[in-house]
Amino acid sequence: MKKSIKKLMAALLSVILILVVAIPAFAAQSGDEIVARISVCSRVKEVPSLGHTWIYIHNISDEPIQVGAYTVPVGEGVSIGTFANTRDDGRGVYYNIESHCINKYGDHDFFSITKEISADTLNKVSNKILTLNNWNIFNNCMQFTFTVWQTATGQFFANLLFPAFGELQMRIAGARHRNLNMYYPSADRVYKQKGSGSGATLAVVRESSLKTPVG
Repeated sequence: MKKSIKKLMAALLSVILILVVAIPAFAAQSGDEIVARISVCSRVKEVPSLGHTWIYIHNISDEPIQVGAYTVPVGEGVSIGTFANTRDDGRGVYYNIESHCINKYGDHDFFSITKEISADTLNKVSNKILTLNNWNIFNNCMQFTFTVWQTATGQFFANLLFPAFGELQMRIAGARHRNLNMYYPSADRVYKQKGSGSGATLAVVRESSLKTPVG
């Protein structure tokens, strides 16, 4: 009888030990596991845009990830930025304009900083992007980019209105030149965000929105 009780207690202790180890491990995988690389990017070359800053997120997990209103397949990435007069689909958030046009025109001469982020951080970034579907002189591409970057990493860059000043801050902070290769999405996977928050949707941009370089 005593041996049976000891065996039962040992079995219970084993189950408890497994649960104690497994539950934190599951939590780490679901929330703390690294799932993506996020990059803050700047290119100051073209006229009339006078420069552009944007965010690029690459999926390094083994399943699709959500970035704003866009689902990123495994092994692919998405660029996210805001535009006004240089794109024909209206002011606000665009997905894949930068990654499409930079690859299309061979304009890889931009600066970037890259860091890895967890699933929890990605979720915060995704929710933040959904709330920023606007553009004006103060809430410009730099304000959008630096807000999302700070949400992801805690690193602060000031919106000094002109992207050249944003790029200077990035370079002081260690941004590297020609250091990022972005996934090349086809034209039918370049979108404008419609609406904000959880109800936001995506619409494929017009061909005319893809006819000018970025930055």
